Amino acid sequence: MANGDPKRLLASCFPFWLVRDGKAVMLAKTTSILVRPDRLPNSFDHGACCTWSPFTLVGRSRAGEGTSFAIPELKWVFDCGALVQGWKPVRIFLTHTHCDHVHFLTHFKDENSPPVVHLPVQAASLVKAYLKAHQEMVDCTTETGSQVAVQSKQDLILTATQSDHEFQFRQGGAMYIMHAVECDHRIPCLGYSIYKQKFKLKEAYVGLPGPEIGRLRKEGVEVTNSYLEPLILYLGDTTHKVFERLPDLLKEHKVVVVECSFIDDSDLERADTTKHTHWKNLKPYVDAHPGILFVLIHFTLKQRSLDFRKFFLHQSLHRNVHPMLINEEVEMEWKKSGETGDAPCCNCFMCCEKDQV
Repeated sequence: MANGDPKRLLASCFPFWLVRDGKAVMLAKTTSILVRPDRLPNSFDHGACCTWSPFTLVGRSRAGEGTSFAIPELKWVFDCGALVQGWKPVRIFLTHTHCDHVHFLTHFKDENSPPVVHLPVQAASLVKAYLKAHQEMVDCTTETGSQVAVQSKQDLILTATQSDHEFQFRQGGAMYIMHAVECDHRIPCLGYSIYKQKFKLKEAYVGLPGPEIGRLRKEGVEVTNSYLEPLILYLGDTTHKVFERLPDLLKEHKVVVVECSFIDDSDLERADTTKHTHWKNLKPYVDAHPGILFVLIHFTLKQRSLDFRKFFLHQSLHRNVHPMLINEEVEMEWKKSGETGDAPCCNCFMCCEKDQV
């Protein structure tokens, strides 16, 4: 037995378990994509290639079941409808309060280093009440049912965020700017448009030797101009109308995470009624922006992962679509189908080097 500890033995036997704070925790099965700037085409509407470092997007998303994604390099988490990472986040971007997006929020409570949680301002009082009720349930004794004192320390820093609000935060020596985007859903729901502040040498000083530039800086001369480089646009539950209302989103961002709940024509009316996105409505935007990587999430449970994988292999004219599907599920469903050969893989330009657009 691993160090005599059955919990650690459990974690060593099952890779989707981990030991955190002395507890064995079950992680959800996830998928991931390494987003590399050198794989992005140069044909953006707004010009130059991006210069940020590659980052990983890991998580899972099925409508009504659970949605959560994380960027390990930045310790950020988007939505908490599933437990997709074993580390403690420093910042959580909560899009809305439907259970499949908020279920695991209490798991991230930390009195010693509470994460910042961005959430719609309309939901702030409800989330506070939810967290209080959760703590009261935890503190209730099993023998008498009496309630003991609820902890007063802050374990989550809730930041109520208005749509169209801009928020700046510094992390790891860099400055980030988050712009809250109003999504088109049944309840208040936000998307998060995130930029990184960068600096470029002013034209007047280009070509000067390094020591000369250093001397000017010491004298207090501003030798650089700052600018914002788009990092990621993560949209909560929404319809395609968010792009109708805010067309500049697709002029600025190179990586767009957006839901695509439905692909069957029979679900067009359902998508409209439930305020979700249907591929038929999203496709024109995808085709019109070949330089943007559209990372698709929030697929209906009505269809298999394999069905979505096959569908999107033939839908993207520019190979700029990456559906976030669990590869193990695709392979298992492929084997059950009795088809020969290897299960189909994603053919987006981020996954495949050949025939780069």
